[in-house]
Amino acid sequence: MPKGIENSKSGKKKAKLSLKEKRQRKVEKRAAKQHRTVNPESLSHE
Repeated sequence: MPKGIENSKSGKKKAKLSLKEKRQRKVEKRAAKQHRTVNPESLSHE
């Protein structure tokens, strides 16, 4: 089985998680630009 197919299969399972991760990365990047620390606890309360 080609790697691409395997990745897409597992990717669908992890889709929700990766979306959360992507959003968190965005928030962290934005906070880093503003030189502010991001509290992970405050993020989880969204």
